[in-house]
Amino acid sequence: MKTTTFKFLAGISLLVTILYACGNGKPELFRVDPAYGKYVSGYTSGMVSRTSGIRVDLGDSTLKNIDPKNTEILNDIFQFEPEIKGKAVWIGKHAIEFIPDENLPVGQFYTVSFDLQRVAEVDYGHEEFKFQFATYTQHMYVESEGLKSYNEEDIEWQYLEGKVRTTDFEDSATLIKTLTANCNGKSLDIRLEESYGEHDYRFIVDSIERTDKPGKVQLFWDGTPINSMSKGKLAEDVVELGNFSLTDVTVVDHDDQSVNLIFSEPILAD
Repeated sequence: MKTTTFKFLAGISLLVTILYACGNGKPELFRVDPAYGKYVSGYTSGMVSRTSGIRVDLGDSTLKNIDPKNTEILNDIFQFEPEIKGKAVWIGKHAIEFIPDENLPVGQFYTVSFDLQRVAEVDYGHEEFKFQFATYTQHMYVESEGLKSYNEEDIEWQYLEGKVRTTDFEDSATLIKTLTANCNGKSLDIRLEESYGEHDYRFIVDSIERTDKPGKVQLFWDGTPINSMSKGKLAEDVVELGNFSLTDVTVVDHDDQSVNLIFSEPILAD
């Protein structure tokens, strides 16, 4: 959780520019009065994930003596512009978090009004605590790792493997809709698998047939299904059968450096 208002304003200015350029209107930014530090020790601010909750940490010295089991007091304690549906819950004795019913939209700017006087003894003029945050704009990055054979004996069929990375969480069932592939105009099936890194996925373009003529596999991505402006394409040459050539070179940079060479045809052992 970010708690420094100055950093929030600097980090969010880029998103404000993007939203304004896209015709969403320019949100009005404001600085939080430092006097609220007497009642609030931390709050959600800056750029956050669309899976994030929205939280307010309360100062101990002004906190009212409230039983955390009392959840009714939290009804509508948060107000959002634009609206977010969800519920507020106690996190321990000093924090309240709003949990959205669904993942937040990407690239959305929010202004929050928190009814501070319900849970804290406040001075006149500080009954309501207002703050702002925004979700990340979504981008996707696609990288090919080249064509590979399913096994050494069957060189007629290949697959294309690579990586897809997004700036924020995205459901794989929706992300797969951004990818299409073809070989010489024939549509190809694509599988998407989650990888070990956060927001990282692996794609596999299946059943690429090698023939006696050279071909080309093309992979296209269009971020529209995930509300992203990312678009692009990449291509890999499919070497014709009988043409022995070097198709890919990969440097493995671990403790023992090595180079992986991939050829279009099997190398005969002595």
